[in-house]
Amino acid sequence: MTIPANGSRRMPAGLIALTLGSFGIGLTEFVIAGPLPQVSLSLAVSEAAAGWLISGYALSVAVGAIVVTAATSGLSRKSVLIGLVALFVAGNLLSAVASDYPVMLLGRVARPCTKDRSCTPGSSSCPTEKGKGSRGIRGSLFACVP
Repeated sequence: MTIPANGSRRMPAGLIALTLGSFGIGLTEFVIAGPLPQVSLSLAVSEAAAGWLISGYALSVAVGAIVVTAATSGLSRKSVLIGLVALFVAGNLLSAVASDYPVMLLGRVARPCTKDRSCTPGSSSCPTEKGKGSRGIRGSLFACVP
């Protein structure tokens, strides 16, 4: 970390990007729980069926992280990170324009595959001292979520 002439410490841009990305991923995971009744009404499904938008996301994280990690382990971290961020954005766009339940579920299930693997290359590409800090930032973002 560099210390400017005025004595203040600046956070590296990569660490700021990782923090914002982790916040965005965490937000998309949990934000749907609050307005679930309204989501079920707008998609014309029961609240129980709309609950699968949350459960499907969680199952996709559990299964998708293993599959994506195994499939991308031999690729460069930068390429993997760029591809997974693109998939995350595509899943968000699909969910945003979804007019029916299957499209919304597809958008929700496509995104979590990016969750664990997209943060790992970012935090592991930091030097050891900074890498510990980036994992601490990611952990603190998710520790606050009920």
